[in-house]
Amino acid sequence: MDSIARLTDQPNVSWELDGDQSQARAARAALLEQLTRPHHFVAGAHLDSPGIARVTSSGDGYALEYLAPPIG
Repeated sequence: MDSIARLTDQPNVSWELDGDQSQARAARAALLEQLTRPHHFVAGAHLDSPGIARVTSSGDGYALEYLAPPIG
């Protein structure tokens, strides 16, 4: 997914591929909220390098706080 920034900045966004868009938005919102809790991290190939971050609340959305400076 190349839209991790969109998911954190605009957590209510949905895609055509979401079979049930309201259910998909609710599931993503619940997951992002859970990930703001201590000791929760996200990791993946579609995150900026180094690919491991914390999710933090930011205004009406969320932000990624990377655990290490970018590689390269």
